[in-house]
Amino acid sequence: MKKTLLICLAATAMVSCSQDEVMEVAQKEAISFKDAFVENATRAAIDGSYTNAKGNLASFQVYGTTKDNANTAEVNIFNGVTVTGTQNTSWSYDNQYTQYWIEGNIYNFAAVADGNIDNVTSVTSNNVNMPTAINILDASQQKDVLYATNFFGECTATSATTVPFTFNHILSKVKFTAKVADALDSKYYYTVSNIKITNAAKKATYTIGSATPWTYGTEEDDKYTVEFGNIVETANATTVPTASQLKAKASVESNWDRLLVPEANVNIEFDVALYTENGLINSYKETISNFAVNMEGGKAYNFQFTLPVPGKKIEFTVNTITDWTNENKDLTIDKQ
Repeated sequence: MKKTLLICLAATAMVSCSQDEVMEVAQKEAISFKDAFVENATRAAIDGSYTNAKGNLASFQVYGTTKDNANTAEVNIFNGVTVTGTQNTSWSYDNQYTQYWIEGNIYNFAAVADGNIDNVTSVTSNNVNMPTAINILDASQQKDVLYATNFFGECTATSATTVPFTFNHILSKVKFTAKVADALDSKYYYTVSNIKITNAAKKATYTIGSATPWTYGTEEDDKYTVEFGNIVETANATTVPTASQLKAKASVESNWDRLLVPEANVNIEFDVALYTENGLINSYKETISNFAVNMEGGKAYNFQFTLPVPGKKIEFTVNTITDWTNENKDLTIDKQ
């Protein structure tokens, strides 16, 4: 969703935004922030760590510059100031950072959620303290990372609207789905467990505005293994339920969705077991190396695999019945 907005309107003007809200513009208003929400919301993850709607977004860091229209030099007015709120309350920031609209000035804003989490993310800025890159310091923490910009242009009156942000995910979201062949005999069922991606990027940098934004850490500890749990009919946020019985026509998802730095290729592992009504008959570890996925930030991926019908049914037949073999043996009966 993209918006083109004027930051300043006449005192009696009304502004209608894409959520069909109508906001009356007050005079001599401080710069404020409102209606932050996430673009392309996807299925809520079971562990609740994903920001899929503005109601789940508790805070973000805002950056901003302004300049006199006659002056080419930008001046920073917000440098990672934390804005807090919820969908149903006002968004606010500490009074000590309050800035006011200046008629005739040009404004530019950016926001990161969360851009200052210790040991998880950090922000690289330019000479006017606007973000140029978002550094993923530890993707294994499974924190959603969001980014938004809003270039407002020139203020044309003394009153202005609030600054809305449309956030986009910069990471990718991944889950697994196991499907079972329709023709599987009812006497059989599968289980799938211990699903992993073993070569996920733990450290990476997202360069804002680049056509190829991602660069990756090159040290051995810059990779980690992502656990997706088991294929289960009812997932749980904190525990790993026993893998479900997957019968003919089943289509069941992994225990957890996970966030990944976008990858070109992944190494996948999972355990498969095949049972009959009388117990286990076969088990093995499936290993898939360098599976080409070419992920993009902000997209959700469902890796699907189909569990096949087992080998041919064991059958029995009678080829022939051999002839009797005659064996003569003398038997002497002694008369008494």
